[in-house]
Amino acid sequence: MILVQKFGGTSIGSIKSLARVLKFIERAIAAGHKPVVVVSAMSGVTDSLVNTFYSISRSRPCPEYDSILSTGEQISSAIVALSLQARGIKARSFLGWQLPIVTSSNYSCAKVISVGIEAIEQSILQNEVPVISGFQGISNENRISTLGRGGSDTSALAISAALKANVCNIYTDVSGIFSADPNKVSNPVRIDKLSYRQALLMASSGAKVLHPRAIEIAMNHDIEINVLSSFEDNSPMSIINKNNIIEKDSVLSINSIKDAVLIKIQDTESYSSKLNALTDIFKNVNTQSLHIYFDVKGNRSLSILLGKDNYRQIAEQVEEFCEKNTMIFVICENISSVTLTCSSLSSITLFASEAIGHLTDSGIEVTDVISSDLNLSLIINKVDELTAINKLHDKFINVA
Repeated sequence: MILVQKFGGTSIGSIKSLARVLKFIERAIAAGHKPVVVVSAMSGVTDSLVNTFYSISRSRPCPEYDSILSTGEQISSAIVALSLQARGIKARSFLGWQLPIVTSSNYSCAKVISVGIEAIEQSILQNEVPVISGFQGISNENRISTLGRGGSDTSALAISAALKANVCNIYTDVSGIFSADPNKVSNPVRIDKLSYRQALLMASSGAKVLHPRAIEIAMNHDIEINVLSSFEDNSPMSIINKNNIIEKDSVLSINSIKDAVLIKIQDTESYSSKLNALTDIFKNVNTQSLHIYFDVKGNRSLSILLGKDNYRQIAEQVEEFCEKNTMIFVICENISSVTLTCSSLSSITLFASEAIGHLTDSGIEVTDVISSDLNLSLIINKVDELTAINKLHDKFINVA
């Protein structure tokens, strides 16, 4: 059985951690699996490459940007393949264009169109372990493209879908998906089982373990995702599949976007279609990240919450559109969003006033509230982000 194994940057960041990765691959082979390995760039490499680009050019991401950033994964795939060969295991590395993984031309946040599997299948038939560079592909303009931050998750699930694999293992530096970011909360709780929908909403609200687009692919192709640590031999894991439905009213997780931007837009004309046209601006951003919520009221107003990095991509377009169409718009910066992902729609109503009241009693002002699906996002001053997420985590999850 084909087993897709994706290893993140921390998993291959040192000789010691690389040795653990090789053991996971060896165990898969010993268990009778045919492993297909997808790797990210080593920790810190992508950030260094981004800095290199901006030291030369201040332009928006372009094909050259993607060509530079893709080299991090190229190094990783070659190192892992070479290390497997040194252990007597046949292996070879593949770049995205060699399969090919064909993408759109939205450079820096390209969307996967198709995945070629012939080269992978030939490699498996030759008893090799294919080691594939994640995060990258080739655009329909025949240029190297990248899939956005966290894009190696998307690569792994797109390859899983193309190969009709039933399971994809995502190895990280933590043993699963937690109720909050372990770097922000001292006592997070691992969530053993999640539905696709719940995992997607958590990812879109700031949880960084999985990329939202990877979860969407898994959901569309019914691929089980196991999230586990590459730093533990018998790591517990979080399992994401279609069967893990939680019906009890509860708060599953509390996540945050520290540097967020809230855009409030009001159309001065009644029953206008201009707001619909405005949403087209966000389509490219939405392919990279799902940190966008639309709150449409009476077809005249719109609120959009997104990460600051995503806002930078479309700031000029938004302001130009609103000024041209005589729309009133307000940009709220220096804010954070703290989002409760709930188990059901009834949970949103149940916990909304309680969450707002708890923060208010703690001296934290909630300036806006945006509800979308199972997510309840509270907008606060960003200096209060860590305090807020810990207060809410203690209130709703670590209940004595």
